[in-house]
Amino acid sequence: MPAQSQPPEPEAANDRRLCLLCASAGVLLALLWQFLIVQYSFGGNWTGLFYTGERWPPPPALAAERILVFPEIAGYDGQFYHYAAHDPLLRQRFEEHTDNARVRWRRILIPGLAYLGALGSQRYIDRAYFVVVPGFLFLGIYWLSSFCTRHGLHAGCGLAFLLAPGVAISIERMTVDIALAALAVGFALWAEQRRVWALYAVVLLAPLARETGLLLVAGCMAAALGERQWKRAVVFSTAALPCAVWAAYVHAHTQSSEGQWMSLVPFAGIWSGAAATLQRPAGTPAELFAFAVHGVALVGILLALFFTGGLAWQRRSLLGPVEWAAGLYVMLALFLANPEVWADSYAYGRAMSPLLLWLAMLGVAWRRWSLALPLAMVVPRIAAHFATYLPGLWRGITGA
Repeated sequence: MPAQSQPPEPEAANDRRLCLLCASAGVLLALLWQFLIVQYSFGGNWTGLFYTGERWPPPPALAAERILVFPEIAGYDGQFYHYAAHDPLLRQRFEEHTDNARVRWRRILIPGLAYLGALGSQRYIDRAYFVVVPGFLFLGIYWLSSFCTRHGLHAGCGLAFLLAPGVAISIERMTVDIALAALAVGFALWAEQRRVWALYAVVLLAPLARETGLLLVAGCMAAALGERQWKRAVVFSTAALPCAVWAAYVHAHTQSSEGQWMSLVPFAGIWSGAAATLQRPAGTPAELFAFAVHGVALVGILLALFFTGGLAWQRRSLLGPVEWAAGLYVMLALFLANPEVWADSYAYGRAMSPLLLWLAMLGVAWRRWSLALPLAMVVPRIAAHFATYLPGLWRGITGA
């Protein structure tokens, strides 16, 4: 007769309930913010969250959606992932309405889940998309809350997941960064608990969210090799196969327009971002404030690189998957030279969100609160943009 499973400890069960409650509260808070923006800034048109620009107009096949198009701008990344959700297999030539189809379609996790959630029905894909994004928000908060309770903090600390740039921006503009941010939190949680198959599931999905998810795969492989776990390293290497197969499919159906992403000169991209920030006008108080928050965010990223390097040196004989992956993120940042990434903290903040989250989580685990400082330094830039909605919301709510 099989042994009966033991009921969970009351304290553990209570922690899980609190984590679920915090995750639910975070999703409701995000949905409320979206509702207010849509209602009072986009005239009730939820497609405004995709931030579609006139320079990349929607495909004619989506005319029935009455997509809100902002005049005289290029728009933002969410519009392209929206197109990918409607045409994931590149059969309707939606890639012709995209700035860089090869990159956009490689990041298929959220668009693909939206397509599958709608069962391929064009009518319901947007609705599914608006479910998938909060779904990853729920996972990210729940996993971070679970991590915090494991280390003696209140589950409500998991709501800090909302502060990560890739999360906040995804909520506002429907980008795909929230998926990798959530998976990065799960990656740290399962790595700490040494739950190999849960960790494998996370790293299997991560590269399909963004290409940088491959660094999570590499982190697991490096940690396994460091422990002389040869079979485990081989197993984790297979997590990159779905990404490789999908990338090959996308490569065969799109034209190259990627430009230069990497440089052999370290700090070349970061320096270009700093130079662009210094060249911005800073005469009016608003311009001075914009200059300040951009500068603080860039210093925060540099601090994250410095902290990670220091931790890697201090713990060089005890490097786990998270430490390895964080170190690889540092190497990526040092040689990443694409000007579009480093031009604004709204871009590099999204790209570096996993690193910022991991540092904050290590700060929680080791009670080294200074490790959360890089994340805190990027938040003002995001908050400054969100604040631009407040006058319209005030007028709309009060009727002033």
